[in-house]
Amino acid sequence: MSDTMAPIVGRLPIVSVVITNYNYSRYVIEAIESVRRQSYKDFHCVIVDDCSTDNSFKVITEFLLQVNDDRFRCIRLGKNQGQMGAIKAGFENTSGIFVTLMDADDLLAEEFLASHLSVHLNSSYSAALSGSDTYQIDSDGRIIECTFHTLVKHRSNIPGGPIKPIRSEELAIIDGNTLTFPHRDLNLLACYIDRQFDGWHVVAMSSLMFRRDVLEFIMPTKSEALRICADFYLVTFAHAIGGTLTISKNLSFFRLHRRNNFSFHPALGGPHSPGFFPEEHRRRILREIARHVISNYDRISPSIGRGLCKNLIRKGIPRHQMFRETKGVPNVRALFGSPKVFRLKYGVLYPLLKRA
Repeated sequence: MSDTMAPIVGRLPIVSVVITNYNYSRYVIEAIESVRRQSYKDFHCVIVDDCSTDNSFKVITEFLLQVNDDRFRCIRLGKNQGQMGAIKAGFENTSGIFVTLMDADDLLAEEFLASHLSVHLNSSYSAALSGSDTYQIDSDGRIIECTFHTLVKHRSNIPGGPIKPIRSEELAIIDGNTLTFPHRDLNLLACYIDRQFDGWHVVAMSSLMFRRDVLEFIMPTKSEALRICADFYLVTFAHAIGGTLTISKNLSFFRLHRRNNFSFHPALGGPHSPGFFPEEHRRRILREIARHVISNYDRISPSIGRGLCKNLIRKGIPRHQMFRETKGVPNVRALFGSPKVFRLKYGVLYPLLKRA
């Protein structure tokens, strides 16, 4: 028998791309073009215009007529739904096994879909989502940073103390108006982040690829509470279910133009956030995750387990509100004790302590 393993022949999965647009007529065609240029061709793309008040819808539809590519189509919402509402509308009009959710002011590198799919189909770890590093660009598309501090990735060896060397192969090479890295293979390194390692390990919406089955599980029934920062809900929830794969390579372009709902801070260098994420936003989104688990407990718990359901509910629902939030869901209350114990602790004791 030959020592050489025969190649595995099989059909690769279809990928869905959802582009959400609200008043980004200046940028949206660039975003669509970046999807059209993908090296991986087995995809379809839905552009969702969230009832823009500029001429976005006209610009999009005229462009799609011009390119005549049946992988692309546009839907326009009759009422502005916010970020999660637009994502839901796009998601419900797709069928790909893997899904990328893209903001209309961002761009994908040509190898984005192929690289994310390659990492998802690795032979060591599977995960709920993947996230890659991102170039940060200004309103005119000029690169201002080549990494994002929040991404868990391979970086230079870090010695003790505040001085951290940067290896020569990690330096950008400028040749005329072209930026390259001489050893790009270093940027292909990927990491698996176990779901038990809590926190934010990725960059932003346009740098992610999700498993469809995970999005089916976690997509909220109502989206009004998630009009902004929908990526925090989706990433936090998905990571808690199946962990995250991170890719060191820059595969998207995150635009800092200070006109969107989050990324309005200047680019200062260092680990500063491009926008302010208030603590009340974080608590509100964790509460929405918990409420989704509570209302879908019988469907979700057989797949992710009672223990994880309990942890997600605990993270999002304060103890003094637990009795009210779980009303009519005895299976959820049973996670926290017998009916008598639950009523005593969460119906009487914790509300009293809160008032005190």
